[in-house]
Amino acid sequence: MCCWPPIDGVLPECAVDARPSSSVLRDALPSTARLVRTFNHLGFHQLEALRRRAGAQDRTDLTIR
Repeated sequence: MCCWPPIDGVLPECAVDARPSSSVLRDALPSTARLVRTFNHLGFHQLEALRRRAGAQDRTDLTIR
């Protein structure tokens, strides 16, 4: 499975396949499986930094379609 180098470092198994990890996973699953990606654009450190109390005017939301 591919990795995120800033967090995981450069792993040899990721260097073999340059495709995004979701593409690698999709190809490894049965054709009847449905793959859903979430939180792909935010790292854990951003979620912590953006945390606000319920009702705060400057809260951040994530839209999921």
